[in-house]
Amino acid sequence: MKDAAGKLSLHGVLVEVFGVGVLLIGEPGIGKSETALDLIRSGHTLVADDAVNVSEIGDYLVGSAPELTFELLEVRGLGILNVRELFGTSSVTKQTQIELCFELVKFQPSDEIDRMELQMSDLKLLGLSVPKATIAIGGRNSSTLAETAVRIFLQRKTGVNNVKKLVENHNILVSSSL
Repeated sequence: MKDAAGKLSLHGVLVEVFGVGVLLIGEPGIGKSETALDLIRSGHTLVADDAVNVSEIGDYLVGSAPELTFELLEVRGLGILNVRELFGTSSVTKQTQIELCFELVKFQPSDEIDRMELQMSDLKLLGLSVPKATIAIGGRNSSTLAETAVRIFLQRKTGVNNVKKLVENHNILVSSSL
């Protein structure tokens, strides 16, 4: 829900992975909180679980947790966890810029998934665009996929495109063998 002051609250989880604010969205029970727990265990940071407050600050989106749920993560079967108490002070932060969104969806073997590169679209929040990738999970390690997708995102920001390099090298190889 959006209010007049350029703020909204949405269902999801917000984490910082390699310093990048990543919004995890998806159907209830898909594994957003479990993915966040595994990322936190790997040294990344929780911002918000379940409810994410989003504010527009200039040309940026900033996310935070409602005061009531700051530092808390609800994981089915484990209950409500205080992340700071379990993993230390550096495992939580009050807010972060939202730079990337991953929509977690259930993996179906019949799904057509691009095997060459991570596909990105845009998610519009408060009139601003955030790059969004869909990550199919189910029997796959969602936190490893998310962490690797952030690495790909950071690589692309520096101009690295591995698929483009592969195609260029293939073309060179083919033309030199003619």
